[in-house]
Amino acid sequence: MTFPARARHTSGFLDFYDGRWDDCEAQLGMAASAYHEAGDIHGWGGAVLMHSFVAYFRGDLARAASMTSGLVRAGEDAADPQVATWGCQNLAYPGLATGPLDDVVAILGKGHALARKIPSWQSLAYQLALFAKCLVLQGGLAEAEAALDESRQLLKREKLDSAFDRVEMLTARAMALLANADRLQGAPHA
Repeated sequence: MTFPARARHTSGFLDFYDGRWDDCEAQLGMAASAYHEAGDIHGWGGAVLMHSFVAYFRGDLARAASMTSGLVRAGEDAADPQVATWGCQNLAYPGLATGPLDDVVAILGKGHALARKIPSWQSLAYQLALFAKCLVLQGGLAEAEAALDESRQLLKREKLDSAFDRVEMLTARAMALLANADRLQGAPHA
């Protein structure tokens, strides 16, 4: 019953990596609808998760936040921590862009707890890196380094070494290094 949904999800995923945003959104939207009709919350959540990345990358922060808030609610309503942690993870993206950062820290704290409990190491590694970005923006470079160290160790221990697995940790690390260089030169870190 979910074969058409999986085919659309896969097609949308390929379109995502090829940068064909319109096709990606169309395929992921149809996949999410088909998964929903079939009662497959993980399939639905995965399609919505990827779709929210596209909305974010296209600059539609309100839509990305709405989609990911829906993931958190759906995960909580279904008592499914995996779907809820996906929502917490991706809700951080528009939050980092718009603030307030304390709200982002709170949602990531909720996501960390869920990811550790499941366990979902990939989600935890992502969320630790996003948390580090938050800390850098708040001026907490030492705390950011601790979160990045945990993310790096987790990626290494769990052998999560694809570019997708490591991208947030690497960009957060670059952000922390640049902020530290600015601090050493006496410039603001924003």
